[in-house]
Amino acid sequence: MQRRLLITYTVLIVFSCLATAYSALQTSQKYYTNRLKHELSVQGKLLTDLFINEFKSVEEMDFQNFAIEYGKSVNARLTIIDQNGKVLGDSESSPEIMENHINRPEIIKALQNEIGFSKRYSETLGVHLIYIACPIKTKDFTGVLRLSVPLVEIQEMNRTIADYSMIGILFGVIIAIIAAFIFSKKFSRPIRQLVYAAEEIAKGNYNKKVYVDGDEEIEKLATSFNYMAKELKYSIFQLKHKNIQLESIMNSMINGIIAVDSGLHIMLMNPVAYKIFSVKEDYVYGKLFYEVVRNSKILEALERSVQNQESIVDELELDEQTKILRIYTSPITLTEQGERIIGTLLVIQDITQIRKLEQMRSDFVSSVSHELKTPLTSIRGFVDTLKNGALENQKVAERFLDIIDIETERLYRLIQDILSLSEIETREVDIDMSMQDMNELIDEVFAILRPKAEEKGIALEKDIEDRIFFYCNADRMKQILINLIDNGIKYTEKGKVKLICKTEQDTLKVIVEDTGIGISKEHIPRLFERFYRVDKGRSRKMGGTGLGLSIVKHIVKLYDGTIEVNSKEGVGSIFTVTLPRIKN
Repeated sequence: MQRRLLITYTVLIVFSCLATAYSALQTSQKYYTNRLKHELSVQGKLLTDLFINEFKSVEEMDFQNFAIEYGKSVNARLTIIDQNGKVLGDSESSPEIMENHINRPEIIKALQNEIGFSKRYSETLGVHLIYIACPIKTKDFTGVLRLSVPLVEIQEMNRTIADYSMIGILFGVIIAIIAAFIFSKKFSRPIRQLVYAAEEIAKGNYNKKVYVDGDEEIEKLATSFNYMAKELKYSIFQLKHKNIQLESIMNSMINGIIAVDSGLHIMLMNPVAYKIFSVKEDYVYGKLFYEVVRNSKILEALERSVQNQESIVDELELDEQTKILRIYTSPITLTEQGERIIGTLLVIQDITQIRKLEQMRSDFVSSVSHELKTPLTSIRGFVDTLKNGALENQKVAERFLDIIDIETERLYRLIQDILSLSEIETREVDIDMSMQDMNELIDEVFAILRPKAEEKGIALEKDIEDRIFFYCNADRMKQILINLIDNGIKYTEKGKVKLICKTEQDTLKVIVEDTGIGISKEHIPRLFERFYRVDKGRSRKMGGTGLGLSIVKHIVKLYDGTIEVNSKEGVGSIFTVTLPRIKN
């Protein structure tokens, strides 16, 4: 007992001291950091104004001398960086040997015309540094003025707080030893009585009572102990507890559960069953099954299970709700009374989604088979023609071989699209992601598609914000751009295809506009389905696989984005992709 009290008091005091030290440490760090941040912000703004007043031109301005002179005056490291991240002047180092700062968080913020703030640990100095970056904008120069100072005072405060904490812990341990020794004797006698009474109750002696004289808390404990022993006598407590457990289990099940007695009165029905059968009544216990669930097929399966006293598995469709259900019925046997059957248990599983997925898989296999069969049939036909004598006519043979080459290429693209779509669908998050320059990605895509557009006499235009970076897989982003722009080129006879790329709040918007043939309203809801073509003959003639837009949709979904289509026949189409921007 004495040892336990010692350990308890020691742990409490040590924990209290540590908690107090931690709270003091956090408060002091927050206060000092905020104060220093404010001071540096004021100094940064003043130095920015001073720089703008002294600045005449880039050629005449001595950035290094300005940094050294005013860095000493404010007792901080002063760095001047241009809009491309190049260091032009630094009060403590030579700009020529310093790396580019364009990716520093405070610089990025300042280039967005805001005050940038950052705190990083310096391996070289062994301390944390605080950085404040202020934007500079003149007629001939755009850049950043940055101030940085080490957080030395925080480390000194940490050491001081740690020293006082150790002293407090030492005194706390001494006090805990003394307190444990004094109070252990006082509390040990009633505690021993409680232990003895608990052992008697554990043996089944529920009439055992505890009578102690002591502090108010000990007396309350004894009274509560006696009350608990009395309550344990009643078996209804156990029954109630079991009922609560059973109800919790029933409410947690994903399938509907209905239990009926031998007269088909409902004994139990869980919330999932309420939802499946759209039951609005709060209390259904004791009611006849067919009063609550008005479905003749389920009632027939239930009655058959009751009459034959056997388990039955059946499937049925709720026409009014377009739900497909699998029903399991099984007799409820009471084993304590000679395996007497007291009712029937129904387990209802909603398999609507499973059947839809199976149908989708069947449709997909059918579509793939058809799409593969078409080029293969064409290839085989021309091969047979060549084997039967067409090889002797060189002009005909070359034309047939060209057609075979086109069909082979189409078959290859189809297989590649199927594999790509399958790979995208199996992923929850993308891989090989990094911060990408959208301007560079779009230039690469335009280089690929420009010859195709020029061949049709279609103009390719782009309207892109400067310096858009997006965290993504570069190949996935190219797939989106290529599929949307290529679609625009395919279905545009004259005019242009325009790409707009911009940021809105925390999203990236990619918009592809064309002046093509447009899409009628009835086709738009199915536009992103696999192998769906608005004009099947035209699409196959142009080499389409019918999977391009489906791939785009699944990539957008992979990035938690959205894609919208606005189109008017004879005017053109607009595809808008919205993707949330994720900070790396």
